[in-house]
Amino acid sequence: MMKFRMIRSGIFLLLLAALAGCSRQPRVSQEIHVFPATVEGGYHLGRTFQVPAEGWPPVARNLGLKAEARGSYEGPAPMTVVLYQMGTETSAFELLQKFPKPAPVEANQKTGKGEGIRRLMFHKGRYFVVVETNGDDLAPLKPFTEALDKALPK
Repeated sequence: MMKFRMIRSGIFLLLLAALAGCSRQPRVSQEIHVFPATVEGGYHLGRTFQVPAEGWPPVARNLGLKAEARGSYEGPAPMTVVLYQMGTETSAFELLQKFPKPAPVEANQKTGKGEGIRRLMFHKGRYFVVVETNGDDLAPLKPFTEALDKALPK
């Protein structure tokens, strides 16, 4: 009887040790320093900040997000860039597929401008990038996004 208790206690301790070894360490955000200072078309980097791990979107976190940073660009139209640094290029591409797609917006009734998509997304290497504009004129969004794609490291 005593031997059975020792075996049962030993199994319990092994199970407990295995579970403790499987626990996740809290994610520590890395810093992203790849925002180009200027982007073709007359854009200049304004403010940037690193997003703490608690603010990361679950879809990105589940795919191995390492860091998230936001930056604003001043130029012909205001642009906001969100960079997601993923663990691998494959996970960046997968995030492009799974990230919520932007809904088209209707034109401003006063100005007649602003109809279309306010957000474009792409991936380059381990980076998944979301570019948004806040202005009514959406025409600069695509050229800015293409220029940013060229300026980012792979």
